[in-house]
Amino acid sequence: MASLLSTPTLVEAPFIIAKIGKYTFGNYSKKGSLNRVGGSLNVTYPNYLKSISIDKLNGTINQYTLTLVYQITQYDDPNLLEKVFSSISKNWKITLSYGDYNSPSFIYKEEEALITDIRSNVDFKNQCITYTLKCVSTAFGAYASKYTFNATYDKPSDIIKRVLKNKQYGLQDIFKGMLKDDDINQLIASDDKPVQIEAKNMINPLNYINYLVSCMTSYDTPDNSYTKNSVYSMIVVDDTLNKYGGCYFEVKSVPSRMSGKIPFDTYELDIGYPGNNFVTDFSIKDDQVYSRLIQFSEDIPMNTYKYRINDNG
Repeated sequence: MASLLSTPTLVEAPFIIAKIGKYTFGNYSKKGSLNRVGGSLNVTYPNYLKSISIDKLNGTINQYTLTLVYQITQYDDPNLLEKVFSSISKNWKITLSYGDYNSPSFIYKEEEALITDIRSNVDFKNQCITYTLKCVSTAFGAYASKYTFNATYDKPSDIIKRVLKNKQYGLQDIFKGMLKDDDINQLIASDDKPVQIEAKNMINPLNYINYLVSCMTSYDTPDNSYTKNSVYSMIVVDDTLNKYGGCYFEVKSVPSRMSGKIPFDTYELDIGYPGNNFVTDFSIKDDQVYSRLIQFSEDIPMNTYKYRINDNG
């Protein structure tokens, strides 16, 4: 049986549909009200959707990057999409459909996802606002759930294995290629030594595992050393070759001064003391749209913080 990975698939008429609350973007509705050369046309819900990018983790979990471009004319509301986003501020759910209109089963996938981030960029020259939405499948409960992990002194690799196998966090429901202890021991490096692990409050299990990987230190690294003799890195792999029977992640060690082939793209940054890379400037760019913060702002006493939205721009 041929698979999509082995058979060339050409998309003739691609489409994207996004349902955000009671609004649907991606389909056109034509009416005769706008005078144009050769006829009249009115687009009731313009197709603001520009592109969609999908990072596939396994058969049920996906991460999406959705790009919307809102072209503004003289009579348009510049805050239109902000109001659409704020209408779902209680749950941040979005339904995404994409496929090929010329395909027999034209919808490749229709899935409910959670919006995890919205960024905006205003282009005054072209009179448009570009919104970039980061979404993740609602089945990806590991990103939505937050837990508290206590401080301890232990091998980070051992903690990673315990967190992975703890049914409370549900990680093995996502990484189905890591159900067997033999596979887990093969995929997660264990040549690290016990270190002091800080407490982490209200953090999702995957981010906590990333933190643990950053804490991993090889046995040949002196206790008082500012640099590590080995750098540990984690990657998530979609098991397209069915090597482990499902999605999995790997944690491997890479010698810092290794001259041969490095299994991952790893980078080691030395900023300030004890190196010679002095920090002379520091800046933060925050382009997150206001609608993502509306619930937070509602909890702030108005005598402390005031805001106003001008619908006229």
